[in-house]
Amino acid sequence: MAKPEKIKNKNGKVSYRIFVNRTVDGQQARESKSFSTRQLAIDCADKRKKEMERAEVHGEESKGTIAEIIARYQAQFAHIPRPY
Repeated sequence: MAKPEKIKNKNGKVSYRIFVNRTVDGQQARESKSFSTRQLAIDCADKRKKEMERAEVHGEESKGTIAEIIARYQAQFAHIPRPY
């Protein structure tokens, strides 16, 4: 469980900042985000850690449409002669 940092805004309200650390290609990467409640910060950090673990195991999700993927495939293999 991540521990959120309590911060005071200029208007006097309290918010919570959460940091999520990860290693990318041997270098440390740090993400942070602020929330209005402590529990929201903790929940978001847990969710983000799970997303990063999933990406490590399964790879990054493709954000392209099916049409873009088909076009990329056709361009990649256009130079290969067909067997018929």
